[in-house]
Amino acid sequence: MQPQPEPDEAQIALQRKRKLEAQHKAQERAQLEAQRKLAAQKKLVEAQKLEDQQLAEQKREAKRLAKQKLERQQQLEEQKLEAKKLAEQKKLEKQRELAAQKKQAQQLAREQKAARDAYLKSMMAQAGDGAAGSTGTAARTSGPSGGYGARLATLVKQNVVYPQLAQIQGNPQVLLSVTLDPNTGEVVGVHVKRSSGVPSWDAAVVRAVQRLGRFPSDHGRWYTPMDVQAGPRDTH
Repeated sequence: MQPQPEPDEAQIALQRKRKLEAQHKAQERAQLEAQRKLAAQKKLVEAQKLEDQQLAEQKREAKRLAKQKLERQQQLEEQKLEAKKLAEQKKLEKQRELAAQKKQAQQLAREQKAARDAYLKSMMAQAGDGAAGSTGTAARTSGPSGGYGARLATLVKQNVVYPQLAQIQGNPQVLLSVTLDPNTGEVVGVHVKRSSGVPSWDAAVVRAVQRLGRFPSDHGRWYTPMDVQAGPRDTH
């Protein structure tokens, strides 16, 4: 076996150079790999940061929308409560108005009834004074005494219930024909002989006659039929 020849200086230098170059390349590869890993890690951190920011923004937006929805619901509830309160207030005011109108109508009816009763009592007393020796039957050969028709008109007018008086213009007259029992003065029938032109006033006067039910006598006598005229602003 022959001995290996000793490497010369040139070969040794070349080997060293190649070894150093290999080391440099390995270091460069290691640095590049480290830089790549660092860049990837940095990119991952930035992506995570962006995702966290987006998530935080979504949470803030969801919170803002929830708050806005709650405020809107509260506003709607307040509007409903206000509308309900206003409706109840209007209802109460309407009830009070109707109650006041009813009370006024009842008071007017009581006053009219009291006046009617007093007037009827007075006329009955007068009729009693003049009825001595009378048979109590109707006189068919003579008419009623002067002023008797006016007294009947006053009595009927006092018995009229008509709250809408202010709505009538002027003093239109309705003329009624009233059929009486000639022995008792009770109202047997009544109809409009000439309208006032205001149907509601005509009807109110007819109801007044029917409500009255009986006419006082004219000195112990009753005449039938009797014409009764009444206007909303008569002052008998």
